[in-house]
Amino acid sequence: MPATLTSAKPPERLAFGVSRLDEMLNNGIPVGNSTIVLGAPGTGKTLLGLHFLYAGAKQGEPGLYFGFYESEAQLKQRMTQMGLDMEDAVVKENLTFMTQPPTEDIIDVLGEQILAMVREKKVRRLFIDGVVGFENTSASPERLLLFLTALFTALRNLDITTIWSIELADLLSPTLVIPERISKIAILVENIVFLRYVELYSQLYRLISIIKMRQSGYDPSIREFRITDQGLDVAATFDSAEAILTGVAQPQEAKSQRQFIHDTSSSQEKHQ
Repeated sequence: MPATLTSAKPPERLAFGVSRLDEMLNNGIPVGNSTIVLGAPGTGKTLLGLHFLYAGAKQGEPGLYFGFYESEAQLKQRMTQMGLDMEDAVVKENLTFMTQPPTEDIIDVLGEQILAMVREKKVRRLFIDGVVGFENTSASPERLLLFLTALFTALRNLDITTIWSIELADLLSPTLVIPERISKIAILVENIVFLRYVELYSQLYRLISIIKMRQSGYDPSIREFRITDQGLDVAATFDSAEAILTGVAQPQEAKSQRQFIHDTSSSQEKHQ
């Protein structure tokens, strides 16, 4: 039985290294939890997971990336472009990348490979980039759910803190609609982070929110989420997100809302 389930002390938390997001999560993800990051293509799911691994590796915590569609070189390049120091000796020592074509092996073999590497590297943080990769190697949705249930349980028993990315088909949607196949997976995890696009005045904005944390309180507000050359940034308050969402609902206020968003963003940049 993992120590996090038997100790009377509050569980240790592992941060993403994105200050305002960590504040929303009450200082991070409890050790041993599984967390789903939901979002449309390009919303920042992979970058968020990579940032989580980097934050741990920087502190000497072994981390493992497991994905299906990008090479190690591509991932490292993306992290460098985000302002992360991939030449840092401590990071190099503690960050491992595994990539696997989604059609090469049966699903059970993939699970065994993950668990073998977790044990070999003494991994504390794991990012599995794309549940869809497992779907492509599974015979049926029922078989996939059984596999994921077993894998979630094995990782939880090892006290591995895991981030899973799941892609949603809707690129632009003001509301969250979770397909049935995903809702069955979502029941298995402790935490859900939601990333989405909102279009306003011919410009796309990213928003982030926490929609579930089973073991602790959290900040449920919607915040603007930005990807910059200096890294990931979450707005200090919900003001800019509120302006974006209000602009969608009330386009007649376009001029005043546009000015409010501009003023809010300018104010935040001055204080960063």
